[in-house]
Amino acid sequence: MITGMGSIWQRLFSDRVYALGGPIADFQDALPVQEAALAESMQPARRAEFTAGRTQARLALGAIGVPVVALPRDEAGAPRWPSGITGSITHVRHGDISFCAVAVSDQPSLLGLGLDAEPREPLPPRLGTRILTDRERDMAAGMPAWVDRLLFSIKECVYKCFYPSSGRFLDFHDVEVEIHMHAGEFTVCIQPPILDEQTVAPLRGRFVTQDYLVMTAIELDRLHIKRATS
Repeated sequence: MITGMGSIWQRLFSDRVYALGGPIADFQDALPVQEAALAESMQPARRAEFTAGRTQARLALGAIGVPVVALPRDEAGAPRWPSGITGSITHVRHGDISFCAVAVSDQPSLLGLGLDAEPREPLPPRLGTRILTDRERDMAAGMPAWVDRLLFSIKECVYKCFYPSSGRFLDFHDVEVEIHMHAGEFTVCIQPPILDEQTVAPLRGRFVTQDYLVMTAIELDRLHIKRATS
């Protein structure tokens, strides 16, 4: 059994962010009309994930003083957060275990948040080949077998972090990761210019592993954005 999940999600972020998580089954509040319409055609498992994410999001928003609101989706299917709010939602299923977590912030200095959770097990070989760079494969050779899943999760949370500001989906090889295993941290470098052709300084994020899960998180601050040099 996975225990103490609520505090783990918060530990992934700085004190500028409010995060919470828990079993999907525990967060099944009635949805506002706008969200209920979105969920109506979903399969039961997907509807439960969607409901848990929106329920947790409203709890987190309420904790930072934002009134309860419906959270529609944008054209890419990502949550459309209230003005002035950055946020991220993740769902994970592993056998009988199903969890959802959310992170939100109202701090103007934060351009994006990334949060992801994955089962702590190796990726299928064909996915590892597609996702990891040559340098990452060399680094992973001396680490636990599930480290390729950790790298995948890190890249997923980076994409979630950047999409709201850039409107772009990064390719897996656009992001190169260095893992600091004993510190529970990682550094990511974004290869192409992004955010109106500006570049991004290396970002530091955090990860936690517990029982069957790998959890990753990252914050994008305005100070990380560098003007491209001519």
